[in-house]
Amino acid sequence: MADEIKIIWLSNNEDTSSKRATDIYEKYYKSYKEVVNNILMNILDYSIVYCYFKIRNYSRITSTNFIERINKKLEELKSQLFFPNIKINSRYHVAMYLIKYMGI
Repeated sequence: MADEIKIIWLSNNEDTSSKRATDIYEKYYKSYKEVVNNILMNILDYSIVYCYFKIRNYSRITSTNFIERINKKLEELKSQLFFPNIKINSRYHVAMYLIKYMGI
């Protein structure tokens, strides 16, 4: 079943992903009713949202870990002893605000 579920996310088309999910749903519904209902069908729309974007944008949305990206940027900024321009200084303060007040 795991290999079949992986096939859903390997396609680059919403219709194909939905069709594959429906096929898996019909195949395993009798045996694994709760698993199929709760996991496969409830999260499918959210998990194939990448299909709505053009292929050239896939690399930008493959990593959904927002916190890791912010931490990486912060480490880059912390390693600098001074900020060479106002734009970088502003980014640092915005990131610090997000961490402090938004709980990121």
